[in-house]
Amino acid sequence: MSLPTSVPGISFTVRGQVWFRRKPNPATTVPSRDIARATAVRDVYQQSSEQVAGLLPDAAIEAEQLVTLKVGHWKATAEYPAIEFKARLGVGLSAADLVRAARFADIRHEAAAAEKIEHDRVKSLSDTVLSDLSIARVWWLRRMLDSGDLDLSWATFDTEVRPIVAETQRHDDPVTRLANILAILADRIKEDDTRLYQLMQVADATLIRMDWSKDVASMLHPQLDNPGCPTEAKVRTTTDRP
Repeated sequence: MSLPTSVPGISFTVRGQVWFRRKPNPATTVPSRDIARATAVRDVYQQSSEQVAGLLPDAAIEAEQLVTLKVGHWKATAEYPAIEFKARLGVGLSAADLVRAARFADIRHEAAAAEKIEHDRVKSLSDTVLSDLSIARVWWLRRMLDSGDLDLSWATFDTEVRPIVAETQRHDDPVTRLANILAILADRIKEDDTRLYQLMQVADATLIRMDWSKDVASMLHPQLDNPGCPTEAKVRTTTDRP
């Protein structure tokens, strides 16, 4: 007798004995011996199948225990209360099913390992690369150099990677967030000198307002007075600075 496992094509092999007995009952008709035997075997199979159907092929020991607990004592059949049965069964796998089960186990282990590797890779990417903007830039640059993919541009980095980093850094402390914001601004103003001087002007006024003009703010003055400064930026700087 074979019982199903949870894997199609692989079954438990069952060997053992089934006992049955007929109990005279004036209220019901007692079936013949052949019917009693067939009914007992049918109930043993049905009840045992229900116990092991969800088990993997490598759970033969558990399957045998479940079957024993279910049919190892006298009980009435579902159809004829006058017929009782019990069974003592051993559960295992045939040689062919052992080979199939080993292949299935290998596939499961390979899939589990691949899933774990992917999980670790994504976690490392999130915890390391996408948690720091400077590391993300180096990672992106390496991808560009390794692949030569034209789509891996800094514009793509700004639209695809930077928002993820920003979301990761959202939970950082205020000082770290400010440093990250200034780093982003430094990247963006490289393409426009006018914006550079505008930002320096705002920083100068802010530092003076915070009474840091004698040390930190003074570092900006040579840049603000640079002859290369755009005229309109110089005008605003000269007008606004105390």
